[in-house]
Amino acid sequence: MAEIEKNGDSYAFSFEKLGRWIEICRKHGIEYLEMPHLFTQWGAKYTPKIVVRENGEEKKLFGWHVDAESEDYKDFLRQYLPALLDYLKGKWPLDRVIFHISDEPHEDTIDRYTRLSAFVRPLIGDCPLMDAMSSFKLCKSASLTFPVIATHAIGPFLEAGVENLWAYYCCSQYKNNLSNRFFNMPGLRTRIIGMQLYRHGMRGFLQWGYNFWYSSLSVRRINPFEVTDALASFPSGDAFVVYPGEDGPINSQRMELILQAFQDHRALKLLEELKGREFAIQVLEENIAPITFTEYPKTDAWLLNARERINQAIAASWDH
Repeated sequence: MAEIEKNGDSYAFSFEKLGRWIEICRKHGIEYLEMPHLFTQWGAKYTPKIVVRENGEEKKLFGWHVDAESEDYKDFLRQYLPALLDYLKGKWPLDRVIFHISDEPHEDTIDRYTRLSAFVRPLIGDCPLMDAMSSFKLCKSASLTFPVIATHAIGPFLEAGVENLWAYYCCSQYKNNLSNRFFNMPGLRTRIIGMQLYRHGMRGFLQWGYNFWYSSLSVRRINPFEVTDALASFPSGDAFVVYPGEDGPINSQRMELILQAFQDHRALKLLEELKGREFAIQVLEENIAPITFTEYPKTDAWLLNARERINQAIAASWDH
């Protein structure tokens, strides 16, 4: 949403389209703005695609053909990020503007990721920094405001008491009873995520695929009514939870289960407001072992009864 003009070593930025986007977000009650990743996925090895206008012609200046630590790109960021924040001041609270370094960096990229995080942090001031990852060592090396951790790897983060944790799942979380929303999973396994997120005090939840109706890497468009696995790239159900309709998206059963999961979460938060978090957890875990991301009762009856207990506890608290 930024139009960029390059003149020698200098850049000029127009944020008119971003301004229009901000007005749309404000109109619809959006509270946070999320900036695109400043470096490529899986370890920040390259730069994202950036098109500029130079000498009257459009040019792809940066992309996967440019090393992430190139001085040209660093110089671009030194000019772009301050200009962006200066534009946003007065238009949006900067503590609600989220930046990213790289999506799902691996532990073997820790040195580069740490260097780039240290480079970016002074340029974005106190704006939140968030990335999805699985490595505890990598997370410790980064100055993340909100670490977003894959559910299969979240144990060490919980044990260490890492603050402001988010959780996420994608195509890899299919073993050991982990919640997900794949076609082959029972509804309970999809819906349980709301109670798990509450039980472990997660600040947020991430999943990447709302309406990804493409093959892997967006090479081809697909018909999601016929192709459910991005042309054998992901488990069926990973890439989308809605279908294209004439009057807007058509919900799937899995989307309805996710709605119920977050209604469970909101009900527990309401009970917490009324009676405290310890009481809410006692109601949730009545006569069972503590709920984890892999261990929980596996029957529909238990989940429905748990929700009914929560509802009754809320009603009783309101009566008093």
